[in-house]
Amino acid sequence: MKQAVIAHANAMSAPTWHRLAVNDAEISFARTKDPSTCAHIDMNGFHEGASDAFEQAVDALQARRKPAKPHDRIDGPHKGESNDDSLDRTALSSYQARRERIESTGGIMAAFKTGVGEQYASFIDEAAQRRALVADAESQAYAVVCLEESKTSCVSALDIVVHEGANARVTVVFRGSGADRSLPYLLGSHIRAFVGKNARLSLTSVQAAENGWCVVDDAGYVLDEDAVADVKYVSLAHGESYTGLTGDLRADRSAMNVTTRCLARGSAHHDFNYEFAHRGRASKSDLEFNGVLAGESTKTLRATIDFVRGCKKARGHEQESVLIAGEKAHNRSCPVILCGEDDVAGDHGSTIGHIGPEQMFYLASRGIAPDDAEAIFARGVVESALAEADDPVARKAIESIARCPEQEENA
Repeated sequence: MKQAVIAHANAMSAPTWHRLAVNDAEISFARTKDPSTCAHIDMNGFHEGASDAFEQAVDALQARRKPAKPHDRIDGPHKGESNDDSLDRTALSSYQARRERIESTGGIMAAFKTGVGEQYASFIDEAAQRRALVADAESQAYAVVCLEESKTSCVSALDIVVHEGANARVTVVFRGSGADRSLPYLLGSHIRAFVGKNARLSLTSVQAAENGWCVVDDAGYVLDEDAVADVKYVSLAHGESYTGLTGDLRADRSAMNVTTRCLARGSAHHDFNYEFAHRGRASKSDLEFNGVLAGESTKTLRATIDFVRGCKKARGHEQESVLIAGEKAHNRSCPVILCGEDDVAGDHGSTIGHIGPEQMFYLASRGIAPDDAEAIFARGVVESALAEADDPVARKAIESIARCPEQEENA
């Protein structure tokens, strides 16, 4: 069976020291001949839009702002830079130079990207037919998207457009069952979302795949004036999972709130990359990450708040709490704040640690073995995810993966 490899996935926008091994990830999975592209969608209030519905919405927002300059300037010299090697020009890193070129165009599509990266986006565009869910103005829309397979890979390319004043809820569920494999099959989603003026999108993603599957959950958001995007991730996959999200808080007072519940057990590997680009004045972003790592699992979190020039009074917040319940579990966290504007506020905090000996002694004195103690902490993540799940399909997926025999064996 042939292998597909996605290089430089979940890459940080501004790379750090290579010795930390957090700049990016490499995703590999089996290249199946006939991947399923028919993710099941139930919807109410949404309607199937044109294949370019996302581009149309972005173009309408662009038209209300200053016109974009030609995109071919992105690969040319940045503002104030000549093609010569003059010593008088300002020295910029490769990240800074590319950011200057992108921002100088003023183009929304020129700056748009998703969290996992361009190579994965191109792979999905070739493998899956893009579908668009559109919520019209002042509507109340709801949709459930299920990527569920047992015999082959399953991929989905989805655009979500929420027009001015609409309120929409979307639940995405990844479920894969079957035996372990030398190369995992892919459960891959690629979402582009546009949230219009005074609109709200609430999206919940539940990753509940067993061993033998590689979950790739990729998304990019563009937010108009006073738009709000609430995103919840429930990461419970037993094998490999990669979650990438970018938020372009393009207009004034746009807001994005991301909550993640992560439970990694056995030899699971969970990789996250979140990036919030503040471009609108008084825009707000908030990230809350809570996780438990057990067994020999690993988890990597990259979280970037980027204050782009012009986003005065913007606010960004990141908070991470990770409990390392397994002696061989490994955690990597890399919070980053990039600042190109004044009168902004960004902060991040992390609470990461093992179960303390005092806690273990307390539990042992009440007859709770170390393995049972680990299961108690893990169950806390599941209970929290269930309490926040407002869809029967999501609840069923969480309950199913929580009581999987393989998981109980590794507890």
